Amino acid sequence: YPSGLLGAAPQPNANPPAAFRFAQSYYPVPAVYQWSASVQQKLASKWVLEGDYVGSHNIHQFQFVDDNAPALQAGALANVPLQNRRPYPQWGILGTWAPLGWARYNSGTVSIKNNQWHGLILQSNLTWAKNISSSRIGSSDDGNINFRVPYIWSGPSAITPYWWFITALNYQTPKLAVARPLKPLVNDWVFTMTYTASMGSPETVSGQDLTGTGYTASSSLVLPNRICNPNSGPNIHSQL
Repeated sequence: YPSGLLGAAPQPNANPPAAFRFAQSYYPVPAVYQWSASVQQKLASKWVLEGDYVGSHNIHQFQFVDDNAPALQAGALANVPLQNRRPYPQWGILGTWAPLGWARYNSGTVSIKNNQWHGLILQSNLTWAKNISSSRIGSSDDGNINFRVPYIWSGPSAITPYWWFITALNYQTPKLAVARPLKPLVNDWVFTMTYTASMGSPETVSGQDLTGTGYTASSSLVLPNRICNPNSGPNIHSQL
């Protein structure tokens, strides 16, 4: 709201153009559709190999968009000022959280486990997962906010690593035939261990807008074009 108008209807302001945020008139309840399948194979009397698949599809997630985003400064609009490329030239950013976000998750897990084999109980899981979402979870304003193409920046979610490995074991020492005073020292000991390893989750890079879309680096809304392999070596920032 322009200065002095808090609590009143926002008014246009030419310099700088006034910007405000508003709520949609209708917000459907977000929904998650999930499905799964698993198979098991008995390897021996005590060991089992298992494969699991889990998939899900989320709809009606809140995603921040600018309903007054300017058209790109290209073609017939190449020399048109930014404000004149907006649907409502007298206003700045008209932001809202629209229920148009989505996410698609797929994962597969291979597990091996047993039911106490010579005092050992073990379960080991290796999971591959891919989670594609239309906006960045955790920072509602991140993602493409142009209402014309709200899904153009859809990509890997920043909360899901591709690979995840977990092993847990429990081992109980065998009962040895020793003298009674020594039994508490050598019998009925239990050792446990858990090991976890995973890849880092995907992370985006934001920067300063140089295309005349009206967004800045401080808003964390602008992603650079990738023109090289980001893992190719030192000084990679100069090639982005």
